Amino acid sequence: MKKLLIIIVSITISSNLFAQKEIINKNSYLEKIKELRKINFYNLNDIQEITSDCGAFFNKKTNTLSTENECRGKLWMENLRDLNTPYEFEMTFTPLSNYDPQKNTHLVQIFLGNSPSGFTWIGFNKSGEVLISVRNQEGWTDKLKVIKTDKINFNKENHIKFIHFPDGIFYVELNSYSRWSYDLPLASQKIPLIGLSNRISFYSDIKLSQLDLNLYHKEDEFITKMQNLTANMQADRLLEIESDMERIKFRNSMKMLFDSPCYGNCKNGYGIYDYSNGMQYAGYWENEKYQGKGILYNDGIMYYKGSFEKGEMNGYGEVYKDGETIYKGQWKNGKPENK
Repeated sequence: MKKLLIIIVSITISSNLFAQKEIINKNSYLEKIKELRKINFYNLNDIQEITSDCGAFFNKKTNTLSTENECRGKLWMENLRDLNTPYEFEMTFTPLSNYDPQKNTHLVQIFLGNSPSGFTWIGFNKSGEVLISVRNQEGWTDKLKVIKTDKINFNKENHIKFIHFPDGIFYVELNSYSRWSYDLPLASQKIPLIGLSNRISFYSDIKLSQLDLNLYHKEDEFITKMQNLTANMQADRLLEIESDMERIKFRNSMKMLFDSPCYGNCKNGYGIYDYSNGMQYAGYWENEKYQGKGILYNDGIMYYKGSFEKGEMNGYGEVYKDGETIYKGQWKNGKPENK
């Protein structure tokens, strides 16, 4: 509950804070980022199922991405909320002993900002080198290769941070190495922001100490959204309400006090909407549409739990019937991809 009250992930920034004409050099980016508030919207506690054809999984007790026989596992992370504000990917990890470079060229591949038109790609190869590339409809373009200053350690912990700005400029850290793309040749300075979805592909066991997706927002925008939380949502603490089902029951028992079918913030934030047909949605909203993580109920019985984008099921989601899971996997535009 504390997380819901603190993290307001669906914040839209109307203006591009990083328009190129306003930027003189990389110090300007440093100053801009200091003016913003970093908001976490995905971390280790949010990891759900791993998609795989050969039994890869996430061990929650040890925070380990696990696989057998060098098969590929896919970890689908939360979607980005906005293409007009910087985002940050950060991961601290230790490769475990079952990686076979003869079978797979890459230990880990990170796909950020995916869409049918392309994505940003970060790959760790069998030599420990790190390559950052972009894939679009025209093909692959390499942007940065870390081969001399620092490499991936195969026998101890590694740390990577990647910050992507709306105008395409990016910043990367790998262990002791750091680089602003502003310092690169002109052709390599920018990676376009293409899409919203994010995933990690892995080919061996990897222990995670940190996995974060963060957004940067203007301080006054964040404070305004916090102040706009409705009174009934703030009352959760006083009423000691801990779950969405408790909120639904409370609202239904006190309908005469509510002038809206929404409990919480059903425009831009976290809220529960009680439809007249008996359906309820509990989750995050953006521009009055489902966006991010959410749950659909039918007369109080959960039948879908997963990710939404622009009001439709998109990303990883699970369908339930009579308390049993009858489908789990990826969705696109409201339909399961594997059916």
